[in-house]
Amino acid sequence: MYAHVILPLNLKGTFTYEIPEEFRASVFEGCRVLVAFGGTKIYTGLVFGLSSTLKEDLCPKPIVSVLDKEPLLGTAHIQFYKWLSAYYQFSLGELYRFAFPSSLKLESETIVRPYAGAQIDWKILDSNEVYLMQALSVQSHISLKEIQAFIPKKHLIQTIRSLIELHYIEIDEKIGERYVPKEVVYLEVNSGIKENLAHVLLNLKRAPKQQQLLLHILQLLEETRATRLKKSHVFKNNDFGQSHLKGLVEKGYIQELLVQIDRIETYDKELQQTPELSPQQQNALASITEGLASKMPVLLDGVTGSGKTHIYMELILDALHQDENVLFLVPEIALAKQITQRLEKIVGSVLGFYHSKLTDFEKVEVWKKLRLNEIKVLIGTRQALLLPFPSLKLIIVDEEHDQAYRPREHAVNYNTRDAALMMGHMYNAAVVLGSATPSLESYYLAQKGKIHYVELAVRYGQGALPSYKVHDYKKALEEKTTQGEFSNQTLKEMEHVVEQDNQVLVLHNRRGFANVVECGACGHVTYCSNCDVVMTYHKASNDLKCHYCGNKSAVPVKCPKCSSVQLITKGIGVEQIYEQVNQLFPQVEVRRMDVDAMRSKFAYEALFESLAQKETQILVGTQMISKGLDFDHIELVVVPRADQLLYVQDFRAEERAYQLLTQVGGRAGRVSGKGKVIIQTFNPTNPFFELLQKQKQHAIYQYLLAERRKFHYPPFTKIVFIELRHRREDKVQRASQYLGSLLQQFFHPATILGPEKSPIGRINLLYQYQIMLKFPRGKSYKKHKELLENAIDAFAQVEAYRSIKTKIIVDF
Repeated sequence: MYAHVILPLNLKGTFTYEIPEEFRASVFEGCRVLVAFGGTKIYTGLVFGLSSTLKEDLCPKPIVSVLDKEPLLGTAHIQFYKWLSAYYQFSLGELYRFAFPSSLKLESETIVRPYAGAQIDWKILDSNEVYLMQALSVQSHISLKEIQAFIPKKHLIQTIRSLIELHYIEIDEKIGERYVPKEVVYLEVNSGIKENLAHVLLNLKRAPKQQQLLLHILQLLEETRATRLKKSHVFKNNDFGQSHLKGLVEKGYIQELLVQIDRIETYDKELQQTPELSPQQQNALASITEGLASKMPVLLDGVTGSGKTHIYMELILDALHQDENVLFLVPEIALAKQITQRLEKIVGSVLGFYHSKLTDFEKVEVWKKLRLNEIKVLIGTRQALLLPFPSLKLIIVDEEHDQAYRPREHAVNYNTRDAALMMGHMYNAAVVLGSATPSLESYYLAQKGKIHYVELAVRYGQGALPSYKVHDYKKALEEKTTQGEFSNQTLKEMEHVVEQDNQVLVLHNRRGFANVVECGACGHVTYCSNCDVVMTYHKASNDLKCHYCGNKSAVPVKCPKCSSVQLITKGIGVEQIYEQVNQLFPQVEVRRMDVDAMRSKFAYEALFESLAQKETQILVGTQMISKGLDFDHIELVVVPRADQLLYVQDFRAEERAYQLLTQVGGRAGRVSGKGKVIIQTFNPTNPFFELLQKQKQHAIYQYLLAERRKFHYPPFTKIVFIELRHRREDKVQRASQYLGSLLQQFFHPATILGPEKSPIGRINLLYQYQIMLKFPRGKSYKKHKELLENAIDAFAQVEAYRSIKTKIIVDF
């Protein structure tokens, strides 16, 4: 018997290993096995197939060990992994590495141990060799990481090789279990103590501190009505010591217990009823149920504040009544926290959550609870889609339009929405896509009848949608009726809202204070040393930052080129807008919400509490403020520079601008129904702003679809984007031209755009060239993908281009 195994490495395909006789009854598809790879290195492999035949030219190594008694992945999830890898054209090894927590992927660690019976001649050793042998005289073995602490990395290999040749040391591979369960010490009063308390206290008369500690423990047990207490809780804020507890333990009055607990606390309070649905929500729920009954995915197009979450709750409870699993996907961690707080009060301890901010051990515990079916409802970001579910009934993709579902910078690059639809098909599970501003692709599929469309056009509680006003900022500048980046008309609206003790949101989707610090004498600007971009000035931290590679540098005091001190800032960032608002409203509490301001651990919680308590009256932020802010007193949203949302080198710019402006506008007037959105623009006659002001969603989508059809962009075509990167520009340029010539052998030249140098030619020291392929939709697309794979394989065979990093983004 042979196992086809994937390894947590960026390698294509599976690797075949022989299953020894003693493991044949315990190796299944989806279980983890330890295998040797690349010499003596041991990895945790994942079995993706079994067979009894072998190619003649193979001589497989045996499996070292089996880690699981039962498979971690079911057949459906293995097929889903294979589909993801094949469709989006990344390796199974990368997917395995991305999907599994590190503690579930054991790797051997190279260690050095002294050679048995070696007689050491210290005189012939150099200083580094002496250091290592002295360390081994104290320890039985040392890892390579530990050796690097006292031997420079450049001398490490030479030192080890020399000592091996002298037969003083030998190297080996050691495998260690990474996951460690969390254990907490509890204290428990032994039986009979309470009944004989007077006698016990008399015995402790000569040990008053022990007597006081015992009474303190009994008092805490009475207050909490618990049978045992955490040791840390007992010793909190008092002057008792470990010696006092030790005395009580030795006398048999108190018992210490080591209890294994979960790192993630579950909700154990009284459950609440779901909110009563409005007639419109009941109609929408009935329509969703009808669509799901016909085995179709559902698109719930509900305006902001329409109560889509209430409908999700009803669908989740229905799945729980059938003892099935539910996956609830959200685009960002902040939304995961908010949804968790709302849902846990409805479903209780069967709720779990999964995202990248969890520690590795916390992720392992979520995996284990899912396998044991202790978690029935899982809320998570895109990574949660890769977890195995025992019996998946329902997948909900909230805010399905969000870009966070498709982060292009990740090696494992898949569209979460489309992957969820395929996963639902493979699991035979219902899929509900929800958004106030659906993606154009989802809307188009709904119009074509491939997705069941459900519209929820009114807010919960019959509140009116916010009104949109477009202000001509160019005219205000000509009339000199502006202050900072705001027209006087806009400022009056803001003043009125603040005077009414309500709140204002100001959206400016650009980080930092200014785009550039420029020399007024010679025009010199500071470029990032790693990327072909000008560094952004951040006034709050008083430094220059590159938003592509994270590089930082000090703000120059004088021009490094001409030594002039005439340094000026150009461009407007969110920090500058925040500073202007502070100056214009000195008596008002103003806060900022962007990536830089939200770095501390509880920054979100502190800001949300400040908004809920109405301590913050004006919130200035980037696109982060468009998601999850559900507060009663936000009445006005201001967008001071709306034009910059449109003038971006992206065919989706107008779609994303509409989604962002509609989403942030939906924060206003959720209770009062009197919300307003003010958009300042230099071009108020732009058809986009005219349609936005009328708030006719279907007209906007038809306008966007007409533009896409005219220029052959999705959803009318399929786009595959190829990016090539290397440290040497001449090499990556030649490689891109060669790949372009290969593609022309497979495809019509009209379908190939490029190769061209990327708009930002170098990022993080790597030069970038790109090729875009446009393919027709339908049956021929699969054939085109196969031809593309052949072309990429042919390119990979060229030895000279092996060092070129090639990234393929399918459905760009």
